[in-house]
Amino acid sequence: DQVSQRPSRPVAAASVSTQSAAAETLIATADNVRRASLRALGDLDVMAVEQTRTGAGWMLIADTPTHAVAILIEPLDPNATRIHVTADERHAAAADAATANDIVARTAQIVASTDRLAQAQRAVTDWNALHDGAGSYADGHSTL
Repeated sequence: DQVSQRPSRPVAAASVSTQSAAAETLIATADNVRRASLRALGDLDVMAVEQTRTGAGWMLIADTPTHAVAILIEPLDPNATRIHVTADERHAAAADAATANDIVARTAQIVASTDRLAQAQRAVTDWNALHDGAGSYADGHSTL
């Protein structure tokens, strides 16, 4: 999996919730949103049974004894992605908006935490490059 070099900040540009679905636009690459969605499903002890690359991005299907979950991940541009989740209850003639909303919220949270870790790693890399180029300011001969 390729990680974007550009920082991605999860921002809800638009958020929609209906009886059967939840959707949100995140400022992140489609691959980052796909990986975050898979982690969100794992946090709920749900495994994706199918991952399909589509002309519009990715379709993830998860199957549990109680729910059928479909996640559509659609890149809007290289750094903005729309996630649309439906979660239908198997033994009821109703959809489960709470589960769909939970998956969207967890995905956004995971994208945000991944972004913070990437920013921290870039800061460490930049500091190490400065240290390698200019030397340490913490030696026994320098005053601070």
